[in-house]
Amino acid sequence: MIFHRHGDRTPLVQEVAPLMRMSASEVEWWSTRIATPEELDKLSATSDVVGQEEHIPMYEVLNEGGMHPLGQLTSKGVAEMRLEGVKFRNLYYEKLFSRNNGKRSKLRSEKLNHSDLVYVMSTNVRRTVHSVQAFLGGFFQIESDMHVEGGKESHDSMPSSCWSIYAKSRSKAQGQTESKRFLIRTHEKNCLAPSHSLRVFFDLESVLEEELKLLDQARQEKVIDLGQKLRQALKLPAEEHLPWTLIRDTLSCQRHHGLDFPEGITQEMYMELVEYDAWLWHRLYSKRSFASPAMKEAVAFLSSHIESIIFRLRCDSKFSLFSHKRRGPKMSVFSVHDNSIVALINSFQIRTGDILPDYGATLVFEIHEIRKKHFYVRVLYDNRECQILEADSALGCPYDHLLKRAAEFINDPKESDERVEPYS
Repeated sequence: MIFHRHGDRTPLVQEVAPLMRMSASEVEWWSTRIATPEELDKLSATSDVVGQEEHIPMYEVLNEGGMHPLGQLTSKGVAEMRLEGVKFRNLYYEKLFSRNNGKRSKLRSEKLNHSDLVYVMSTNVRRTVHSVQAFLGGFFQIESDMHVEGGKESHDSMPSSCWSIYAKSRSKAQGQTESKRFLIRTHEKNCLAPSHSLRVFFDLESVLEEELKLLDQARQEKVIDLGQKLRQALKLPAEEHLPWTLIRDTLSCQRHHGLDFPEGITQEMYMELVEYDAWLWHRLYSKRSFASPAMKEAVAFLSSHIESIIFRLRCDSKFSLFSHKRRGPKMSVFSVHDNSIVALINSFQIRTGDILPDYGATLVFEIHEIRKKHFYVRVLYDNRECQILEADSALGCPYDHLLKRAAEFINDPKESDERVEPYS
């Protein structure tokens, strides 16, 4: 099971503070960074966006993620997600999809019916859908110059992400034979994203008043000093809340594209901001009274998904985990957001430290059959193995322990035994 953050995108908001506001020329510049209709059509030609199941249509047109050009996947993001897919191909393709149980196969990959072997799900936001399309393109070496039938009039009349659905229905109507595409599932409710208002990120500190009181004096002074420097640089009035996350996110977008920070903000200040904002995010999603209502549907869905995988493995007991003859998907890919990954890390109490997922960051759950019908889960964040609380086995985490953690999170909204970790 691979959870990846979407690829590089444009900033989410046009104005954060008086001296962090996009000019008309900057808006135009960011417009030139977003993925082109041609790039998106090539991605969409590989897959169909559906509802929760194959026979259910997509519930609605995909969320834009922001007012154009804000919150849009960039051409850089498309290329980087394709490379991420290539990296994972090198790690997993031969093990999962070779007919020779991990040995190099002479079978050409495109002859395998990949759409039946991979379960794909995305939040119903355009940038996550196109990101997973690029990831799959890299993983399965799908030609990036794939031609999509249609013209400019069609592009103007519907979103690029819907084009493959239109093309599929059109080809069927014309009696054409079409190879199976990947199916990207979306839910009516974005269960892979925390269900709370994004306004929380405008003032995280007000939600975390109790946690902030536990910081020692030296750390509090460090935060106050950084806040004063940011207010001064951005001319943010003292009576307004300091939107740590929005400032950090905007600076991150600028940094990814080689743009200068606003005058008065140094790289050192940026790194301090990232460190503190990461601490805030992890305190938010480890705060059970907040996180359980926001993430219980996502955790319940993922627990059910893991159980279904284990059930199929037990039914297919004569086949190994990597056997080509094993039924059902061999790989699940979920395209999500940075706060989705942080929330999952804290929901399952995975020991990653206070990280903020960069574009394309991955959280992987590998399911291993150690002995016959004894399954363990190995968790990796950006290819680094991580432990789950109270599951320090060298083999990984027993899958039933992982599900126990999930059940506790869903059914017990009281605070866990996890204490506030020091901010340093």
